[in-house]
Amino acid sequence: MIQTVQINGNFDRQDGTSAVSGELFFTLSKRDFDGATIVEPITQAVTLDADGAFAGVTMWPNDRGRSNSRYIVEYLPEGAARRELITKTMFVPEAGGPHELSDLLLAANLATSLNLDRVVRISSSDYDQRLSAGTLTDGLYLVEGA
Repeated sequence: MIQTVQINGNFDRQDGTSAVSGELFFTLSKRDFDGATIVEPITQAVTLDADGAFAGVTMWPNDRGRSNSRYIVEYLPEGAARRELITKTMFVPEAGGPHELSDLLLAANLATSLNLDRVVRISSSDYDQRLSAGTLTDGLYLVEGA
């Protein structure tokens, strides 16, 4: 069984307005690997309440992967016939869960604007150890407790 983390939050559309009802779809962009386990790119759907909120979606933290996978997030307004793409990239970190969707989307937008392939949420002690060992890889590091 692969490890998962919980995602909660509210959803705002691209234009900044709050979503009122509808569904969100989270799809891993490609096959990835968690150790020796293959993680397939399946889609998870969640229904938003009347305030655009949801809770309790469990997702695989793709910062554990080896293939620089991302999550594609799509929004289907209630009664609409097609999905509205809201971001091409979302990273789900292993550490620090449960995660708020707005934080993940903000980090993804920042990483994309900086042309980085991944977002890593890490404790300050783990960051310091990796820095000392020279094992930090390219990415946006969200250091907790700093």
